[in-house]
Amino acid sequence: MFDDIGRRTERHYGSHRMWSDDPSRAFRRYGGMRFYVLWLLRSKGMKGSEIINEIESQTMGWWRPSPGTIYPLLSNLEKEGLISRNQDLRYTLTEKARSEFFPRTPEDTGEKRESTLSRTIRELDACVTLLEDEKEKVGEVQKEVSDIVDRLERLLGRGGSAAHN
Repeated sequence: MFDDIGRRTERHYGSHRMWSDDPSRAFRRYGGMRFYVLWLLRSKGMKGSEIINEIESQTMGWWRPSPGTIYPLLSNLEKEGLISRNQDLRYTLTEKARSEFFPRTPEDTGEKRESTLSRTIRELDACVTLLEDEKEKVGEVQKEVSDIVDRLERLLGRGGSAAHN
């Protein structure tokens, strides 16, 4: 926290000193923990203790959430219908959570993903359309556009030429 003239303030807790703008507090306060736990559960079911250990591992020991943080959160997520607790005590995402927070990819639905080359051609077409829309400004970049046209013509086996200049 900062006081009204912009100085950083701190709180004292016994022999410990804690900055009131501690990033982990802000993370928890603004729902970051909620989304982090959902993100962890997206690929596999985990027990509460496994979630705690995974967070500690991913933060390289910087932070280990307490059971008092994780278990009430898991309970709330379960009440909201975003996770369910299995008989093996592992929490898993519900379909509601998957659809709200993790949209399906083409791989998930069995659809064929657009190839990188097809996507590049589509983007190239969109760029040409932009140049057509800004035709009056193309003169400013005519040399660069001509160089690109030459490269494309060589790629297509048409030789390319400096005639575009």
